[in-house]
Amino acid sequence: MTMEALARRRVEVLGVPVDAIDMGEALRRADWMVQSGPMASCILAVNPEKVMSVPRDPWLWQFVRQANLLIPDGIGVVWAARFLRGAVSSRVPGADLMQELCALAERRGYPIFLYGAKEEVSEAAAARLQERFPGLKIAGRANGYVPEGEMDALVDRINASGTKILFVALGSPRQERWIAEHRSRLQVKVIQGIGGTLDTIAGTVKRAPRIWQRMNLEWLYRLLSDPRRLARQVALPVFAGRVVLDRMGLGAHRDETRTVRAALRADARRRKLGEARVKDAVALRGSAKMAGGELHGDGPHGIPAGVLGGAGPHPSSP
Repeated sequence: MTMEALARRRVEVLGVPVDAIDMGEALRRADWMVQSGPMASCILAVNPEKVMSVPRDPWLWQFVRQANLLIPDGIGVVWAARFLRGAVSSRVPGADLMQELCALAERRGYPIFLYGAKEEVSEAAAARLQERFPGLKIAGRANGYVPEGEMDALVDRINASGTKILFVALGSPRQERWIAEHRSRLQVKVIQGIGGTLDTIAGTVKRAPRIWQRMNLEWLYRLLSDPRRLARQVALPVFAGRVVLDRMGLGAHRDETRTVRAALRADARRRKLGEARVKDAVALRGSAKMAGGELHGDGPHGIPAGVLGGAGPHPSSP
């Protein structure tokens, strides 16, 4: 399986990408990632709430687009992908995928690591997973309250454990930011952001009964169980309305997406300009040394400040 094959069924819903897959395909892709994929392949969930919030954050929007697997976590996303793009898929709840990955890890011998949630929740969830999957190798765990000053040590501990699949339960967007910050150092094969899944495994948060899940009404069960979620659920009818408008060619998200892309392009241009100035300055300094001269300046490494965008003039200025 190639990366092109993995991207073949990716579609966009209101500017946010999602993979049109089912649970079986998600597991096959994850298994391929462990065996043959790049290091630290990232699995994230997409639901209507994220579709509404992600485009407002250029950094998060860009990070989501770069994920290796974007599962259709909410039934609203499944409906929208079919309604807008004709993409056939089924709901892949992140909480269910996590436990299916644990079953896969048990069969294949892949060690896992749990990071996130309160200490008592992490401990209870690990115990429950070990009960359900006796052959599962839990290489380690850490609660979600590791001090920032100890984060490098946590990454070293994860790497030393031989973990293949890392589950990060910090909630969104905190878990995405943590993954982005430490991904380059993590020597694991797969990272899944799992939000509050450890709470449901530990039993501190109750999931909807199976019949509600089969009817795709888990969101309604959560709302009835916790009316405080009403403010969050307001996003659902807004999401549905914007999907219909998009189908009619009146999607307001197009302007938002253009704005986000413009901001990302401007940021990329600024970085490229800064890199070009540094290269020019280094080349100029090298030329001066070869000519037996000497450059002096108040910028880093003797580079004149103006070259790096400071108050002084650019060396090429007349």
